[in-house]
Amino acid sequence: NGNKIRGCDSIVVSRQDPRLREIDSLSWIRYSASSKQGGMALFKSFILQKQIRVIRSSNCKTSKYAPLKAKDGRTQYRYDGLYRVINVFDHDGDMASSGPPTGHVPYTFLLMRSPKKNITEDF
Repeated sequence: NGNKIRGCDSIVVSRQDPRLREIDSLSWIRYSASSKQGGMALFKSFILQKQIRVIRSSNCKTSKYAPLKAKDGRTQYRYDGLYRVINVFDHDGDMASSGPPTGHVPYTFLLMRSPKKNITEDF
């Protein structure tokens, strides 16, 4: 969710493709997206250092951190916290200095979980 001007607000981890270097390690995620799949919004969030909400789907069969499917077989979703894009890699695995090109060329985004804030500190 988001756009290339304001950045990305949230992503749903619903699949992991090892061919795209995607990995879910709970505290960090390698997530791939092309410009057609919100990659420009993710790149803008990298530039702005904007936090992104991560939601995990039970459809992600390769992640041990995905929620379980519902008993009736429906897909379940779970909010898993705030992350920041800390690095971006182009299709060849080199560090990217600009967002994904137009089309379906996937870039890999390394997201790191933000530390949880203790709400009682504010009282």
